Amino acid sequence: MSNSIPERADVVVIGGGPAGSLAAGLLAQKGFDVVLLEKAKHPRMVVGESFLPHFWRFTDMLGGATQKIQAANFVKKAGGIVKWDDSFLRTRFREFGHTRSPLHVDREIFDQILLDTSREQGAKVFEETPVRRVDVSADDKVVHYRTLADGGEGQIRAPFVIDASGQAAVIAHQLGFREFDEELRFSAVWGYFDSARYLDFEGKVHPFEERFDTSPVTFVEAIGGWGWAWKILLRKSVSVGFVLPSERLKAGGESLEERFHALVATTPFVAKFLAGARFVPESVRAIRNYAYKPVRLAVDNCYLIGDAAAFVDPINSAGVTFGMYAAVLAAWSIERAMKDHTRRERCQQMFEDQYLQRLQIFRLIALPTNRPFTEQEAADLVRAFRQFSDAEKQLALTTTILTNRSEKVRHLFKLVGVEDKAIYGKLEIPAELR
Repeated sequence: MSNSIPERADVVVIGGGPAGSLAAGLLAQKGFDVVLLEKAKHPRMVVGESFLPHFWRFTDMLGGATQKIQAANFVKKAGGIVKWDDSFLRTRFREFGHTRSPLHVDREIFDQILLDTSREQGAKVFEETPVRRVDVSADDKVVHYRTLADGGEGQIRAPFVIDASGQAAVIAHQLGFREFDEELRFSAVWGYFDSARYLDFEGKVHPFEERFDTSPVTFVEAIGGWGWAWKILLRKSVSVGFVLPSERLKAGGESLEERFHALVATTPFVAKFLAGARFVPESVRAIRNYAYKPVRLAVDNCYLIGDAAAFVDPINSAGVTFGMYAAVLAAWSIERAMKDHTRRERCQQMFEDQYLQRLQIFRLIALPTNRPFTEQEAADLVRAFRQFSDAEKQLALTTTILTNRSEKVRHLFKLVGVEDKAIYGKLEIPAELR
């Protein structure tokens, strides 16, 4: 197998998740020689199933991807309902000008669609090929890999590398700038059930079987000061997960599965939705202490995107969409640098500046405290928010109100001169859930 991987390419992409596949496909569409190395074999199970409607603009760029996603018949998302403090609060994206539906996606299917489409666009895809390290100092980077099928090793040279390796963060770990975010030290644990009752946007309770006829909301329930649970209906199962301070995951039993079930049982509304549902055996997974600060986003023509660059907070369901935005930005920068080598440093700097500004926004509005922004943080956010439409700014404010993180953002809105007008409504808790 290792002999089939070429020795040279224009761009090597590490990782075949949504960000890596999109970046590889976009560059291949432009006629560049792109090699994608992925350590796993698709389809693969990955968490992160609730998508913002923004992702459609990125799949539209990759020939045929949007049509395949539509044909996959994922569950359409009606909006979001949050049980935070003593209220049920709801909002939906159409109130902010979005006309295309957000989705609840089975990630193993969605990721496979993007990887296959990237291959169809001309990217050379090699699965079960983990990258060991990248020599970044020379003009031609040297990517060292293993092939799991035969245990062989090899290397490939390219002037540009995109690291989309997710939490493995190959380049950041190798160069020593992977830094935990002390203000967002949390862990996540999740598992799957075969069914669950759900709420529609009007607050009515439905059985699992009606999910394609009446769209469900993503349901989030607060736990403690800033932790939360999610419940997401998929095509054939229900994803249930918890994001909590790491020490909270140590209670409730000796095994991870026992602790997961203890959390389900003690989270009131999640437990009521799951009454009578069957747990999918051996489906529990966890990630501990996985929030990282953005330290370096590009170095020596190596571009870091998605979780390989930084991971902030999943409460806004923005992780996949944000990674796809970074993929488009990296592909755009590399294309221009390839056409004019004198602009390489400038293109890399533009990528870092644009990406960092958005990372700062997501991080600071996600912080689980209402501590005031520092002077530098406020200045950075004012500059970054200028790129957003008023509707997107209002969506950011609404999200923080629904998750009880709004005071610092209200202050920011005064700084940027945007009307403080969150768009959400309150719901009576249905009698079946009381």
